[in-house]
Amino acid sequence: MGVEREAPLLAVAGDVIEERGLTNVRLVQGDATATGLPRAAFDLVHERLLLMITPAVGRVLAEMIALARGAHRPRRRGAAPSRNAGHSRPAAPPDPGVADDPTSRTP
Repeated sequence: MGVEREAPLLAVAGDVIEERGLTNVRLVQGDATATGLPRAAFDLVHERLLLMITPAVGRVLAEMIALARGAHRPRRRGAAPSRNAGHSRPAAPPDPGVADDPTSRTP
């Protein structure tokens, strides 16, 4: 599943998928802060470059966490892995220290 906001970039991704003969990839046009995808439905949620360029880091991360299922949800920095890592459990609320203001991020 790939999500892209811009139609031209979505078309490029579609071309790459077709060129490579990938049949198990679906693309949708949408916003990374509100994808409309089902919650807790994905084993892995990944972004490659978006967090470097978006002013809405906190909202993107919150959406990513909401999309990930159970034990695959990210842990807070420095937190020890759960002994129940193979079992689903509710995710922690988004970290209030993550701001949407890019000037508040530390390098």
